[in-house]
Amino acid sequence: MSRILASVFRYLAIILGSITVGYACYLVYDLNVQPLRDDFKYDSIDIDNPRFIANDQSGYENRPNIMMELVSTASIDGETFNIRTPVRHAGDGARIPMSGPLDAASEVKVVAVGGSQTWGQGVKAEQTFSSVFASHLSIPNRNYGVSGSGGASSYFILKQKLAKISPKYVLYGFWEDHMNRNLRYCANNKFPVCSPLAYVSGTRENDFVLNPAKNSQVLIEDLGDFFRDMQRRPSLIGLPKDMYWTHRRLLRQLDEAINPLAYDKAPVERKIAASQFVLKNMAELTRKAGASLIVVYIPLYFSDTIEAANSVFLKTAKENKFVFVDTTEVLRDMKEKNVPVFIEGDGHLSVSAHRAIAKEILSRVGRSGSGR
Repeated sequence: MSRILASVFRYLAIILGSITVGYACYLVYDLNVQPLRDDFKYDSIDIDNPRFIANDQSGYENRPNIMMELVSTASIDGETFNIRTPVRHAGDGARIPMSGPLDAASEVKVVAVGGSQTWGQGVKAEQTFSSVFASHLSIPNRNYGVSGSGGASSYFILKQKLAKISPKYVLYGFWEDHMNRNLRYCANNKFPVCSPLAYVSGTRENDFVLNPAKNSQVLIEDLGDFFRDMQRRPSLIGLPKDMYWTHRRLLRQLDEAINPLAYDKAPVERKIAASQFVLKNMAELTRKAGASLIVVYIPLYFSDTIEAANSVFLKTAKENKFVFVDTTEVLRDMKEKNVPVFIEGDGHLSVSAHRAIAKEILSRVGRSGSGR
């Protein structure tokens, strides 16, 4: 009898243990893995035709020689819809119109760098502020903006492009959030894998350093693997990989806790000083190439009050002999007149805003092309 009871208890223990382990796995999956899948619409990412490739200096850059449509999900008052952006990149990664000839590199007179505001998410290539500016002057341009980049990554992109192109003007789209991005070595997203960025290290100007991105090729390949795994349907067979990516996300969260200054937690003074350092280096690089640097400051325009650029940037521009175009008043004026500044549900600059910014740049540079 005791032997039978022992067997029953053993079987009950196994069953209860299995249920406990299974429930624990369910909790881990429900609390960690499933939110990882829910954060983004991974099915909209084309793994076989990616927009970006690794760049050992900037972190990543536009994939050359592609023609595709970027579909991003937007939402207004709970209603979800798609915003479609036509994408065509030249052999050097520049964003160009979907049709028409490509100017030879030797003919290019305007080079643009920056993030998605410069690249022009949500609008056509010819509608971006750099293209509108160049078309008013009737000179060829190349748009090397890379979505998610900051000033440090833009500096390294520019350095690579100026080795092959001798433009008259360099436009840098200085989106206000670049003050955060300049200190980040990972792009600000929810991916469990770091999207590598070039960054500024150091605590004071006399020890600031512009660092190329870390482990770019490996991290970009890891991102591809992550998207590929997220596109497959959840299953017990795939659970170990889901757990692996959850582990990678926890490591990123731990890194953020350990290095808060690299994750937007730095004092404002340090962010400003690091951005000044980037601008000084960009100005020197541009000057050596025989071009004029035009820094186009784009403030955070979502709130009711749009703050102008810190006055120290105007001082930096004067000392380093580059043109600083603060678009704050232009965007404020658009808001007052109820002209859309950004694409509803998306947040990137509208066609009207790109046009207004180009007009402001022209007013500073002059339609004849002579800076003032």
